[in-house]
Amino acid sequence: MRVLCACEESQAVCTEFRRRGHEAYSCDILPCGGVMSTVYRKPDQVIQPWQFGHGETKATCLWLKGLPPLVPTGVVDGREARVHRMPPGPDRARMRSRTYPGVARAMAEQWG
Repeated sequence: MRVLCACEESQAVCTEFRRRGHEAYSCDILPCGGVMSTVYRKPDQVIQPWQFGHGETKATCLWLKGLPPLVPTGVVDGREARVHRMPPGPDRARMRSRTYPGVARAMAEQWG
């Protein structure tokens, strides 16, 4: 299957699809901010890392054209807002935009 992972700075989703034998490409336009909801439309689904094996909070919006909602694969306790509390710095935006491996894995498993 051919997959385009848009606005995904970390390459985590693209990498997971490639590991499963798909032809996957990533496209990111920097700088990026909370623009999609305003310019495009509201997201179809909002997920959290704690739903996919990571004990943290970080709302991630998904625009699902032709895809079913992502099903949580490992709800965990210990929900820490580590990403939200990151100190200012030159790498803060890039670090905040990274995709958690459990989320990327679920996307490739469920949508691939």
